[in-house]
Amino acid sequence: MLANVQEIGLLILALGLIVGGVISCVLPPLPGAVVAFVGLIVGKFIPAAELDWLTIGIWGVVVVIVSVGDNLLSLLAVKRAGGTRAAIWGGIAGLLIGFFSGPLGVLLFPLLGAIAGEWIVTSEFRLAMRSGWWSFMGLLLGMATKVAVCLSMGAFLVLKVVGAW
Repeated sequence: MLANVQEIGLLILALGLIVGGVISCVLPPLPGAVVAFVGLIVGKFIPAAELDWLTIGIWGVVVVIVSVGDNLLSLLAVKRAGGTRAAIWGGIAGLLIGFFSGPLGVLLFPLLGAIAGEWIVTSEFRLAMRSGWWSFMGLLLGMATKVAVCLSMGAFLVLKVVGAW
């Protein structure tokens, strides 16, 4: 268990970074998984957590894989649909706009942006709908994966601190 105020402060900082990482996972320009990983590194300096550098390194590899995979998911999904990168960029633009328009906007605007981006470039509505949908699915799957990894890091740290792991 935590022995002093310094350890409690480090735990609050580490968990704050992990929560910030989870929130950042829905904003493509911000590296949510990396922010959460920094929180795990801070957790390394909590004696009660008993984290070693090998464990931190393994989590680091997971973060790199998830970050690279997230960027590839939308691209592969759009390519599967026969679309162009315009759908991906439209989806990202839609996500950024949606962020400022509430929770429904975060879900709706990436889809609309992906469709619009593809339609502007190809002028084929059917292709725009298909690649927009697949871009949106890739974006959601990438976000969900990053959120799952960040939550896993947080749960891992908490379990290490309370001595359950």
